[in-house]
Amino acid sequence: MAQKNAIKFQVGYGIPLVNSVISTNVNFSQAAGSPATHSNVNGSFGSGLRFEVGYVRSFSSLVSFQFDATYLMGNEIKANQFYENWSYSSIHFIQFSPQVRIAFGSSRVRPYGSLGPVLGIGSFRENTHLGDTSFDDSEYVYNGSAALGAKTTMGIEIASGKLSLYAEISMVNMNYAPSRSELVKYNSNGTDRLGTLTVAQKQVEYRDSYTDMPAGVQNPNQPSVKLKQYYPFSSLSFSVGVMFKF
Repeated sequence: MAQKNAIKFQVGYGIPLVNSVISTNVNFSQAAGSPATHSNVNGSFGSGLRFEVGYVRSFSSLVSFQFDATYLMGNEIKANQFYENWSYSSIHFIQFSPQVRIAFGSSRVRPYGSLGPVLGIGSFRENTHLGDTSFDDSEYVYNGSAALGAKTTMGIEIASGKLSLYAEISMVNMNYAPSRSELVKYNSNGTDRLGTLTVAQKQVEYRDSYTDMPAGVQNPNQPSVKLKQYYPFSSLSFSVGVMFKF
């Protein structure tokens, strides 16, 4: 009797599906009259290690339903601009993807493909170091809202009884716009100044549109408001895994 259910475990690494401009580097010499060199910082927040578990339900020897849950540990992204150094780090994202899976052939070694939507939730941190003779260090956490995109996979499976090994390439096309951020660290010349800031200075809500309040009207005990910004989370991933059928 053919097994209709399977669970799978895989690990992989993602690179940018499309190189998006995250920020710019500005390199210069402090010597008078020296030129400054500007260059783009390209990448994607979807790059990095990926750990995935999944469930597969077969409707026939060729057609299955697949549900994946993926944990992304994104790579750090750094930039330098004059006396400002910053980085995006601690990029943690969980993606859920229901897919239709199609196998090509019924031999022991067979290719397959899958396609479906992907929903992502997560957070990342932005660290900034400012200063030449004096220094300010800050750290923001961005989170809230969810991202919706698409996932496509092509792979090859090698079956041996109830156990299968496989290797695959997957493409995720997705952007993420956090709905809020919070300043969780602020040091000035080595002294913790976070407690001296108001709620409006520490917390931000991101919206599609907002109306500016006149100077002095902003409530210091409420988060400030800014426009949403979309961050690229697209990736091209290479993974290997094992699948157990039952």
